[in-house]
Amino acid sequence: MEEVFKEYVSTFDMSIPEINRKYDHSLRVMDICEKIATYLNLSEEEITLAKQIGLLHDFGRFEQWKIQQSYNDTKKCDHGELGVELLFDKGLINKFNITDHHEIIYKAIKYHNRFELPKLDSYTELFCNIVRDADKIDILYLVSMGEYGIINNTPEAVTEINIKDFYEGKSLKNENKKNSNDNILLILAFVNNFAFDISKKYVIKNNLIINMYNGLKYKEPLKEYFMNIIQKKEV
Repeated sequence: MEEVFKEYVSTFDMSIPEINRKYDHSLRVMDICEKIATYLNLSEEEITLAKQIGLLHDFGRFEQWKIQQSYNDTKKCDHGELGVELLFDKGLINKFNITDHHEIIYKAIKYHNRFELPKLDSYTELFCNIVRDADKIDILYLVSMGEYGIINNTPEAVTEINIKDFYEGKSLKNENKKNSNDNILLILAFVNNFAFDISKKYVIKNNLIINMYNGLKYKEPLKEYFMNIIQKKEV
């Protein structure tokens, strides 16, 4: 499966850092999906399904970059929608020799980047949540490694509505981002909204949150919010 995926991605310009980054991200998300599914005591077939979804969750990103040279999702080009169009409407799923669970794979890819999931049956929702958690974990990893450059933040205070949503345990909305610290808090808030306890344990165990905090150019505007997460590491 990974070889077919690599063959597909190699049809794009892999000298472009953004293409390479999404390729590596897809492999890591696949591995994290496997870890979560294994922790949940799923069957071997279900673990394989989780891995398939993880590998293909960002399938639309490569074509998206080719079209618009950015990863900005819009109504015109949403990478979840584009991914299922390429895989299912255009039949590229057949290259991966995946014959079962197409409906679950379709919905997990289509909805993985949505602010919230639509109403789904509990079994489909399980796999949607596995890939959504895995995706968020790897974004936290990339930010902690300084990959996105957002920890080179400013001294500005976090916007009030984002503070309110953070302490109410809500996901933060992109449209409420007013500065770099709002963006960092949006990503930190992933931890408040994981579907599975193992996901939070993973980011704490691997020091992703403390590494993010240590890498901040200006720590003070975000200290309280990071400590809110770090001090709950017993979860």
